[in-house]
Amino acid sequence: MHVDLDSDALFASTDEVTSDIDGDAGVTLVSAARGRDSARLLAPPRAGSMVFSLNNQAGSYDPADALSIGQRCRWRATWGGTTYDLFRGLLDEPEQQPQAGLQNRVSVHVRGMLSTLVGKQVSLPLYEDIDTGTAAGHLLDAAGFPKNAQPYLTDQVPAGQWGLGETSGAAVDLSGNGNDGTVTTGAGTRGDTALDDAGDGALVFDGAATKVEVADDAAIQDIFDGGGSVAFLANVTSDGEGSVGRVLDKAAWYLDVQDESGGNVRLNFRVGFSGTEGIWQTAVNVPLATVIAGVLTYNADDVANNPTLYLWTGTTWATLTVGAGLTETSTPVGTRTTDVGSALEIGNNAAASATFDGVLDEVAVFTSVLTSAQAAAWVSRVLDAPRHISTGRTVLSFWPCQEIRDAKRELDRLQVSEGPGAAVYEDGTGAVVFKDRWSILLDARSTTSQGTLSTLVTASEPRLASPFTYDPGNREKFQRCTTTVKTRVAQALGEVWALGSTVTLGANETRTYAARGEDGDPITAATVPTTGGGDYTVSAGSLVSVTLERTSGLSIGITLVAGPAGATVTGLRLRGQRVMVTSETLIEDQIGITGDFLPSYPLDIHPEVSPTVAQDFCDAVVGFYRNGRPRVTATLETLGADARMDQAMAREIHDRVRVVEGNTGIDLQAFVHTISQVVVSPSRLITTFACEEAIGGGFILDTSELVADGATEGDVLWW
Repeated sequence: MHVDLDSDALFASTDEVTSDIDGDAGVTLVSAARGRDSARLLAPPRAGSMVFSLNNQAGSYDPADALSIGQRCRWRATWGGTTYDLFRGLLDEPEQQPQAGLQNRVSVHVRGMLSTLVGKQVSLPLYEDIDTGTAAGHLLDAAGFPKNAQPYLTDQVPAGQWGLGETSGAAVDLSGNGNDGTVTTGAGTRGDTALDDAGDGALVFDGAATKVEVADDAAIQDIFDGGGSVAFLANVTSDGEGSVGRVLDKAAWYLDVQDESGGNVRLNFRVGFSGTEGIWQTAVNVPLATVIAGVLTYNADDVANNPTLYLWTGTTWATLTVGAGLTETSTPVGTRTTDVGSALEIGNNAAASATFDGVLDEVAVFTSVLTSAQAAAWVSRVLDAPRHISTGRTVLSFWPCQEIRDAKRELDRLQVSEGPGAAVYEDGTGAVVFKDRWSILLDARSTTSQGTLSTLVTASEPRLASPFTYDPGNREKFQRCTTTVKTRVAQALGEVWALGSTVTLGANETRTYAARGEDGDPITAATVPTTGGGDYTVSAGSLVSVTLERTSGLSIGITLVAGPAGATVTGLRLRGQRVMVTSETLIEDQIGITGDFLPSYPLDIHPEVSPTVAQDFCDAVVGFYRNGRPRVTATLETLGADARMDQAMAREIHDRVRVVEGNTGIDLQAFVHTISQVVVSPSRLITTFACEEAIGGGFILDTSELVADGATEGDVLWW
């Protein structure tokens, strides 16, 4: 168990609290749960929770000391040489439990990452023809949910950033400065497996000819003037061509790997000066065949300055400075040599004689000095991506068309709008996962049973323990399923909002008005108000500027900045296109079943889906549940048994398992929807899976899209 006590977004050995987990008899050591509200296909995801107690006899976890709300917490377990991520979240409530004459404890409550979305109101621009997965990503962005490694790096405003994940063409500059790189592949490989979790590919350098050349540009010139940084993600195979394989090279400065020995290399940073060059090196302790991530910062304005290297070596995170992990082998003299006119070479030098040998992934250069917190936050995302978001199969014509007052509920609605089979959940690393509606029929972990859990005495392990429950799912039968779809059309450009009064601003005052469309309709293609367009008049004083927060959305901020004499403004209005509902259609399933007291199910999808999609969803809901969808809760009590431990810790939400109960003859293929785990002693882990039937039903799906994705029609006709 780790608690991020130093709040650096990483879990170091100093953050481990395992030895202080309270082990008194009768005390549950750890309990955690994550998944859906219940084992039902249509149930929304819930924020996970975890509770454990810490021995506080030494006062290490007093309120004024280590523990505080919002700290990250990670639960992992290692068994049979494999480490499993079981839960990750944010510390919610360290509850002090002092007991006179007895052992003092702190009861630690941890909430899952989905909880950060609950009750959070967000405001977004209006998107047109957007899939549900992309919408989920924008929603998480607006709610301030952590981003993955690559977009996080982009948010730090690099002068140049190259993901190197493309399979062909240029190495695209993600910074927005347009400095794409020309790739010479040689015997290397493009589109290789990304080094960061949830990354988009990487480039294998062959140690002989591979390189990426970025033509010189003002944005990437002399980045260390006033302080600059480079970031890199690598897996080193050897010290490269000539034993000086470059990571980055811009003639006047370079970063390379050298001096391979004993399965390690050193990192070497060289900066040219008019007198003597500056050279700084690590020890020969950077491991080969290991994902390493580094952020190097340096200020070339003064020869007395030294670089700082923040380095993840695969097992440890360190801040290296001269005298503490870095050695200055050549002290700079004079003024720095300019790199103007020289291309930036990634994985090589200009002469292609110092080729890197291994894999490079994210590479970026900055004209600012990244902090240790920024470096750590990036590396934490490299190791465990906060998001795994699939591209949705459902397209919304416009989104969002209603105020979002609870980001968690909106995420639930996007899941339902994606369709039966879609899923949103927290995985064991704490990442939010959004799976499209076909994943349950295409992902190997969902299409192939990951294990058989059985109560049969004659069965091989893993065998089930009590409690075991079986629910035939009759309460989930629906007589009807209905929903409403809306057709929206952007109207012609015209006035969409007017202030309706004269306003007076004081000297140099800034004031913002929220412009909302009539009847709550969203606005698109809004134009900045101008006097020439008849959008306002100034009868006294002056306006320095009039700007828009954005050009679309349910509300758009108009900001006025007055001059030194203030301003009197009349007739302020906003022009744009109102996105109106032109028709509404009630959709009902075409199957329909009869039965006493069977309810109708109102399907809460976004009404901006197509009628065809809505019809398919309504039919699917009734089809899937016409005969009930059996549900089971199955419990594994490990007691150190290898097979049970493996199943208990390796399973994830949406995995398929086979559940066999000998007394009743139950033999069910099922999807895992909820995982609950309790540790009552170091070797006794009780895991309960709540599952819903995976095969059963008799509803025939439209398989054209699935077949286009490479599935065989006969394999996917029946769900």
